[in-house]
Amino acid sequence: MFIFDVLFVLSFLAIPIIILLMIVRGVFKKGPRIKKLSIILASSFALLIVSGVAMPKPTKEVKAKMEQREKERRLEAEAKKKVKAEKKVKAEKKVKAEKKAAGLVEKEKKENAKLAVKKEKENQTEAEKKEKEEAEEKKKAEKKRAADKKAAEEKRLVDKKKADEKKKSEKEEAERKIKAAADMKQKEETEKKQLATKKKQKAERKKYYTEKSKKEIDTLLYQYDMVWENFFTSAFSGNKNRYEAYELLGKAQNFYQNTAFDYEKIPKEKLLKSEKKKLDKFASHMEMASYHREMAAKKAKKAIDSGDMSPSSVEKVKIESDLADKQMFQALIPLIEIEQYYGIKRDN
Repeated sequence: MFIFDVLFVLSFLAIPIIILLMIVRGVFKKGPRIKKLSIILASSFALLIVSGVAMPKPTKEVKAKMEQREKERRLEAEAKKKVKAEKKVKAEKKVKAEKKAAGLVEKEKKENAKLAVKKEKENQTEAEKKEKEEAEEKKKAEKKRAADKKAAEEKRLVDKKKADEKKKSEKEEAERKIKAAADMKQKEETEKKQLATKKKQKAERKKYYTEKSKKEIDTLLYQYDMVWENFFTSAFSGNKNRYEAYELLGKAQNFYQNTAFDYEKIPKEKLLKSEKKKLDKFASHMEMASYHREMAAKKAKKAIDSGDMSPSSVEKVKIESDLADKQMFQALIPLIEIEQYYGIKRDN
């Protein structure tokens, strides 16, 4: 344990010394080479870490001794502190006593001086007293005249300051009102410009939606319903044989499969972010509606192909068709919200 302590202390002391030598070498170009010093510095760091890690933990006995030593040092420090405090108190008492003695002497001197002055005053003649009193009266009168003059001047300055402040306040209030009126006028003009800009932007977005977005939407919805009527519904109406019905259902299935993601291509670049989100929602629901109609055609094909037109097979087809209608209804909600905002009436 002693060896590791020694190594730890030596390496800890060596590190700052080596760093100092490196600084001297770098500034004055004298002393050991930097490379050699760097190797020694690295070795010292390594030795410091190894000795610190390898240093064994103190035993209970050693800990007890260390605690005892610490306690003794603390008691010794407290005793020294107490002695020092007592010495300080004694010194303060001594200083106070000396000050008190010096104060008595000074007091006696003052009293003697007062007696001397009093005796001198008593020896003054009546003429000197009268002359002094007249001088004092004259001095008081002059002082009073000066005070009155000063008070009058101060009052004049205060009145002037109040008048100037009132004038300044009235001027500032008038300027504030003018500025407030100008700001209000500018604000109204700005609001009018902003309103006009918003109306213009809204009109431009409405035009874009009507000519681009709505045109594409109407085409897709028309095809969505037209294919259902012409292929799916037609397969079960009239005197269609199994082969003709199967072929029509296949066309319906292929259409919905191939066009499900066309709704994502609807133009929307110049629309608001909220409107883009609504069109994304519309596209998502229409994709699901196309998927369910595709599944309805597929299940109907399977029923015709297998000759199983049982109620359970028909019910499966109906479920897919109903799910498609629900998805389409959900798709139309955000679409209607956009068109109501722009005052567009949907005919279909």
